[in-house]
Amino acid sequence: MVHCHTPQEKKAFPWLLTRTVVAIVCSFPLLLHMFGLKIPLGIQGILATIVQFFSGWPFYVGAICGLKKKSANMDTLVALGTTAAYLFSFYTIFIDPTRGLYFETSSVLITFILIGRMMEEKSKEKAASGMHALLEMQPDIARVKRRDSFIDIPAEDVQVGDLFMTRPGERIAVDGEVVEGVSAVDESMLTGESLVIEKEPGDLVFAATVNQHGNVIAKATKVGKDTALSRIIALVENARKTKAPIERLADTVSGIFVPFVLIISLLTWILWILIEKNGIEGLISAVAVLVVACPCALGLATPIVILVACSRAAHMGIFIKNAAAIEKAQKIKTLVIDKTNTVTEGTLNVEKAEINEDYFPIVKTLAEYSEHPASQAILKFLEQKNIPSLPAMSAFRAIPGRGVSGYFDDRNYFLGSPKLLEERDVSITRLHEPSREESGMIVALGPTLSSL
Repeated sequence: MVHCHTPQEKKAFPWLLTRTVVAIVCSFPLLLHMFGLKIPLGIQGILATIVQFFSGWPFYVGAICGLKKKSANMDTLVALGTTAAYLFSFYTIFIDPTRGLYFETSSVLITFILIGRMMEEKSKEKAASGMHALLEMQPDIARVKRRDSFIDIPAEDVQVGDLFMTRPGERIAVDGEVVEGVSAVDESMLTGESLVIEKEPGDLVFAATVNQHGNVIAKATKVGKDTALSRIIALVENARKTKAPIERLADTVSGIFVPFVLIISLLTWILWILIEKNGIEGLISAVAVLVVACPCALGLATPIVILVACSRAAHMGIFIKNAAAIEKAQKIKTLVIDKTNTVTEGTLNVEKAEINEDYFPIVKTLAEYSEHPASQAILKFLEQKNIPSLPAMSAFRAIPGRGVSGYFDDRNYFLGSPKLLEERDVSITRLHEPSREESGMIVALGPTLSSL
């Protein structure tokens, strides 16, 4: 009995691989006659039978399922064409030995189509890596408060209202609202924005975003499938399942193409009989029509393109609402971005330095003690200039959401936002107003005269 259900991908792929390998191994000897090596007819028949009914079995299943739905598909053409060539070869062996064999035609055709399907499955597997990358962002463990202490539980068991803690460098387990602690969170996986977002009590945090520094305790507001990350994953998955207009056209063409080919093949046979009075040659020509028409790139290529585009885009942080959007994207000529004249890349870089280079060693030393993304960008910039760090810093302090400070000799230097320096009564008159109006992050350095 033939079952017309779709096998699970993990179980189906090993069988596809096995059938393809068997088809390659059995088809190769059938081609040796092209090099003058004769293979006994019995062995050719056995090898062709293995390819036809073991390796080619999925085509029969697909054809039968199509007939049950009263429709023809690509599997119908493959099954009919290869079976006709296979049976005609046995007719040649037992009835009319003067004619040629077509075992290699049926076997090689099945082999090439199976190889094509293997490539298709590999393309799907590679394309799905974008989806896997999203799934891997979701933390498996959440540190949740139970009674008077925090314990680790599976992230999927977190309930709305639970208090959970995220330590520096960890990904936030679920969506929530900060109730205690101050930190900076990297939300680039959601927003594409390279600047970290400062968080304090009352601010929202989202699953899979990265806590940069400082312990943060938040109350879970959305868990499971309701988190922003889960909704993004669902959006990408739905986009992969939707069909673009061109794909629906491909389905329509395929539905017409298969019956049309069958009719052409039948007419070829009939015309040979009526005009040439040669049914055997007509049958050979009819089989040739079926064989040539078997592979249909339009029916296979379009779904693969949709799958690869959606998954690859997801891996790059681009989320596509549906497949139709991909088709429309090629018509885009103007892009309007609702941001402050910036298109960010997800990482920070130093664009301009307006302080005396004599202060670079102090800046580098302070940045080396900080985990903030801005500090990492500054370090990268200064390392390219081979700036040395200073060993004589003392009393380093990180000020969450503001910057860092440290003593060099008798001066306390602050490195951070202009707001931090203003709060510490550090003069920033040299910070030009045009710089304040520029997009991006401004990091300022300034000393106080206070001593240890």
